[in-house]
Parts: sequence; structure tokens; C-alpha cells
Amino acid sequence: MAIIEMRKVTVVADASSRDELLKLLIDSGAVEISDAEAFEGTRDGDFSADKETTQSGLSKLTFALDFLKKQRITAKKLVKAELLEYAPPKKGLLDPARPSVTPEAFRAAYDGRDRIFDSVRELERINAEQLTIHAELSRLNVRRNQLEVYASIDVPFSSFKDTKRTSFVLGTIPVERTEEVKTLLEEEGALCFIPDCDVTAKIRAISYIVPVEKKDSLSQKLSATDFSVCQFDDDYSAAEEIARIDEEAESKKRREMELLKESLTFDSVEFDIKTLYDYYDLEYKKAEASERFRYTRSTFALSCWTPAKSVEEIRKQIEKKGIVSAVFDEEPKEGDLVPTLTENNAIVSPYESVTNMYSVPSYKEKDPNAIMAFFYFVLFGVMLGDAAYGIILAVACFTLYILKKPRKGEGKMLLVIGMGGVSTAIWGALFGSWFGEKLVPIYWFSPLDNPLMMLGLSMGLGFLQIVVGMFLQAKVLFKQGKPLDAIFNVFGWYVVFAGLGAFAIAKLVVKTAPAWIATVGLALMITGVVMLLIGGGLGKKNVGAMILGGFKNIYGVTNILSDLLSYARLFGLGLATGVVAMVINQICAVLRTILGGHIVGLIVAWIISIVIYAVGHVFNIAINTLGTYVHNCRLQYVEFFGRFYEGGGHAFKAFGSDTKYVYLEKEQQVNN
Repeated sequence: MAIIEMRKVTVVADASSRDELLKLLIDSGAVEISDAEAFEGTRDGDFSADKETTQSGLSKLTFALDFLKKQRITAKKLVKAELLEYAPPKKGLLDPARPSVTPEAFRAAYDGRDRIFDSVRELERINAEQLTIHAELSRLNVRRNQLEVYASIDVPFSSFKDTKRTSFVLGTIPVERTEEVKTLLEEEGALCFIPDCDVTAKIRAISYIVPVEKKDSLSQKLSATDFSVCQFDDDYSAAEEIARIDEEAESKKRREMELLKESLTFDSVEFDIKTLYDYYDLEYKKAEASERFRYTRSTFALSCWTPAKSVEEIRKQIEKKGIVSAVFDEEPKEGDLVPTLTENNAIVSPYESVTNMYSVPSYKEKDPNAIMAFFYFVLFGVMLGDAAYGIILAVACFTLYILKKPRKGEGKMLLVIGMGGVSTAIWGALFGSWFGEKLVPIYWFSPLDNPLMMLGLSMGLGFLQIVVGMFLQAKVLFKQGKPLDAIFNVFGWYVVFAGLGAFAIAKLVVKTAPAWIATVGLALMITGVVMLLIGGGLGKKNVGAMILGGFKNIYGVTNILSDLLSYARLFGLGLATGVVAMVINQICAVLRTILGGHIVGLIVAWIISIVIYAVGHVFNIAINTLGTYVHNCRLQYVEFFGRFYEGGGHAFKAFGSDTKYVYLEKEQQVNN
């Protein structure tokens, strides 16, 4: 249970073997490419052309996948509205996040790239036509909206024109100025027609006939009322044009539906598109990696990080492939950014995901996962605290893990929650809580009946974790060459705690204890305080700073108390789970009492109760498991890791392992 020793491997080989060597390193699953040292006489490599080629392919494939996803979303909405029949491809609960492909299938996707890109071009054609239709529908909609106000005018627009003696005008006015316009037209001796309009309309149509000689003067007066002359002069009415627009829009929508259905037929090639995407992405990464190598006219040199135990196997594989090369390995140097690869047993390994969410361990520090896993396991059960809930969680998570068969390094969250279920079952049995009821004898105490005992347990576990965190802090200080800081600033608190414990036992717990125990306790507390005062002055240059540092050290007790109070969340969450479970049970009990007067009512009451039991307890498990997971992480990150853990490393990531859509099986695997 430690951080694996890494070696920096340098390979010098013939330039013609670059692709074969990269493939071997990918298949090994045991190297992370780094920048090669700039040896004298070497130069950088330029692979910009390769990167541009693969990037172009990636862009087209990305478009295709995004387009198919968007089309499926549209199709699902139409299915819900009962406008389309479509069964989207489904992903089962047990299906892996990334389906596996063999190296042969991976290369076959590239060999069949012409066929796949033909499909991509078809999707581009469909997309282009859809965009054209969308633009045309938008244009038609704008024109229809412009015509809508004239829909009640059943004569062609071309009818509104000047004759020798009169002027026949069509336009629009704001609805609120209708009476004002009517009055103005009547005063000018014009005949007007104002058709009815929708009550929600803001403008309405108006037409009027006026002698030609009054046209200009009337237009000037109407402009003050926001009158707008109709811009249409076609030989059709608004209603006729609206009908034509609706027919054209309906035709385009039918075509749009046809295009959608056509695009959905490409669901069958989506997996091939994803596979080819990962192939191109890997080729792009190869080109990026190649730019980190150093080159001469006929050779190249690459550097990579690999676990020390894998170096010889990589050397053998290179020799087996017949690659003419020289392989060197060396220990990390000061200033090297060494990747971190942890190795833990099956119980601790899942908790690496919890630690890595905070920060990956630095290569030079101790792996904190083992001790953190212990506390995470213990605290999880206290916070959930129901034996039946724990059994359900453990069985569900472990069963799902077994059925899903995740690859190495995956499915860790299921194992963390599953082991949390085991802890919950243990603590729940001690608390005598089974679905919030005391179905079996209590082995220790009931948190609901004895909340002070529960609070004491929470604080006791918190104090234990804080003390362990301080011990690990002291180890770090010793490793950093600061033994006095460890002795006075950390172990000083241990002396204070020991004295406080002895004094409390003598005065509060065992009142008949000999008086010397209290005296010893008081002496220890004073000694511890003196140690802390001295520790606060370490490294200070003047007396004032030493005194201030010492008192600041003593004031640190507030931080310890604050951290200790944070563990009250164990108490709160533990009681919350039990209270909610109890309320669910009481609701069902009251329901059976109310309806249980006769056999039919009792049957109905039990049926309803079963539903309430199932939904209520499942909800209680889900919401409190989420709360337990989050708050447990918070306790580890702030109250525990904050004392000794630095982190700041970066996780070892094997070259070629981070594919996006498919999991590439290896032809040979170097154990790491």
C-alpha cells in the first residue's frame, strides 16, 4: 500500500521504427510520455501536417456525432407528442461506459474510413438541407406575420391604387388610435373601412378612399397617428397568399420530417463513427507525443515514465519486436514532474477515487489512502446507521459491480458505497435500527433514545481522527527535517490532551481516584502548554515575535475545537436517517389504524402502506446515502487532510489509455 517507484526511461531508436515503437508503448499500458532531453546535435520534430490531417477528420466525426445526438433529441420530442414512431438505441444498466474493441476492429474502422466518411458526408448534406429549410420557414413565417393583419381584406393588394379622381389606400394603425383616425378621416371627407381584429392585436388594418387632391395633405396628417401604408401591391389578397404560404410551409415541414427520419437511419453506423474518432484521436496524440521526441537525421530519442517493475518487460518487448534501439532508465531527478501511481489492496483501492477528487498524492509523499479508507468506512456507517439500509446498499452495489464487470480502475464508486453499506449494517446492528424499528435486541444503544451518547460517540471518533491526523503531521515534519516543530507544536498537544484526560478522570469520572492523578494531569497540561509556547517561538528572530507565536500556538485550540464540532454532523445525519425512517413507519401505522376497522379497509391499508414503505425507505436510503457520501468526504478533506496532506501530484496516465468512446483492448499488457 504505497506509491509505486517510477523510472524515467529513454529509448533511442531508428527513425523508421517510430510508429511501431509507439504502438508497442500503447499496448504495454505502462508508460507516460514526457519531454525528451535536448541532447547536443538533436532537433525538434515537426508533425503539424499529421496533426492537421487528423484534426480535420476529428472535426468531421465530431460534427456527425453531435448531429446524430441532436436529431435523436428532436425525435424523442416528436415521439412524446405522438408525431413520430422511433425506437432510439438503448444502453443497458450493465453496459460499460465504453464498449470494448479489439485491436483488429480498431484498425478495421480506419480501413473502412471511406465508408464512414461517406456516411458523414450524407449527414452533412442532411444538415445543410435542414438549415436551408429552417431559413425558408423563418422567412415564410415573417411574411405570414406581415400579411396576417390584412387577412380580413378580401381583395387583391393591387386594387389599392389611384384612379383619375380618387385614391384608394390600404395601411395599418395602432389599435389604440382607431377612434382618432376615424374622426380625422371623417373630417377630411374620406370613406374608410376598418375590419375587426383580434382583441390581443396591437395594430389593425384600415383602408380609405379620398379625392386625389386631398391625398397628400391627408397622408401628412395621418403620419402623426403612426399610420403605415401597406407595402404589398401584388395581384392576390392577403388570405390567398397566407394559404399559399401555409401550403408551402407544410410541404417544407414534411420534407424536414423526411430528413429527420433519414438521419435516424445512421444510428447503425454511430459506433463505427465513435471507433474511428478514437482512432484519429489516438493518431493525433501520437503526433503530439512525437513532437516531444528529439531527432537526428536517422534516429530519434523518446522519454517516458514507467513503473520500475515494468522497465525490464518493456525492454524485452522492444527486443522481441526486433526494434534496433538502446534503452536507458534512471531514477527521478530533483525538479522532475513525476506522475503518481498508487498500489493498494482490493479494500483500499476503491477509496483512491475519494482522495483523487481532493488531490492526487505527490510522488514524494506517503500514500494516505489506507488510513483515510479506515476512517471513511467507519464514519459512513455511523452517519447512515440502519442495519437494513446497510444490507440493501451492500447487496445492491456489490451485485451491480459483479454483473457490470467493470474494467480495472473503473466502478470504484460502487465499491465505496458497497463497503459503506457493510459499515452501515454493522453500526445499525449495534444501534438496533432495522428500517427505523427495533426488530432485534440492541447490541449497544439506540441513538434516538440516547442522543447524548450518540453525540459523545461522534465527538470521540472525531477526536480520534484529529489525533491521528496530528500524528501524521508530526511524521511529515520529521521527514522535512523539523523535529523540534514536531515535538513542541504537535506532541505538545498530545501532552495537553493526556493531562486533560487524567484530570477529567480524577475529577469527573472516578471521583474516588487518588488525588495524585489529578495532580499529574494538571502537571501534564502545564507542561504541554509550555511546549506549545516554546514551539510557537521556534524560528522567530526576536523575543516579541517568539511570545506572539507562542500565544498564537495556544490559540490554536479554537481550531481544534472547531474541527471537533464538525464531527457533530455524524450525530445529525445519524439521527436524521432514523427519524425519517420512524416517521414513515408511523404514517403507515396510523393509516392501518384508521382503515383497519374491517377486513376490506385493512387490506387497502396494507396495500397503501406497502407503497409508502417502499417509496419512503428507498427515498430515505438515497437522500441520506448522498448526504453521507458528501459530508464524509468533507470531513476527510478539511478536518483530516488539512493537517498533513499536501497532494498536488498528477495521476499516472498510460499513453493511449484515455480514449473517449471505446475501450481499446491491448495485444499485450505489461503489468503495472
